[in-house]
Amino acid sequence: MRRWTLAQWAQIADIAAAAAVVVSLVFVGLQVRDNTEALRSGNERSLVDGLERLEIVRVTDAGFAELMLRAESGGALSDVDRSRVQTLAYLYLDNWEQAFHDHQKGFIDPDIWQALDTWLATRSRAGYFRDAVANAAGSRSYSQDFAAHLRAVLGREPGGAQNK
Repeated sequence: MRRWTLAQWAQIADIAAAAAVVVSLVFVGLQVRDNTEALRSGNERSLVDGLERLEIVRVTDAGFAELMLRAESGGALSDVDRSRVQTLAYLYLDNWEQAFHDHQKGFIDPDIWQALDTWLATRSRAGYFRDAVANAAGSRSYSQDFAAHLRAVLGREPGGAQNK
């Protein structure tokens, strides 16, 4: 039986340690990927839930649905109703900004972002929402990147073409 020298044992230990590091890095990489997918899914679900809560009022409260139809068509609103509609518009904008930043960070699937952005951009053209979007785009209440996105949305036609 051969006797191994201390230097040979040290080399074997180095090889084993390097293999352990490689295995650990592969494991960490898999965990990061899984956590990123879980985070992405959680963010997407949270945004959809937030928007659903805003929309559910329209289908469960006939008075509010009537108010929204008046606001969307440019009908007359009392001061109280105008305040309610404006607050709702800002709640939509808050969700939209969160989705925008999550998309920039890669936390939302690009297809889901595109669908959400298109839906909210379409909503931004309704009377009550258009004014809130225009105000938000010019205010310091939202990040510069999101305000620039809103200005771009305001400059597009419903089909996506730029206004001239």
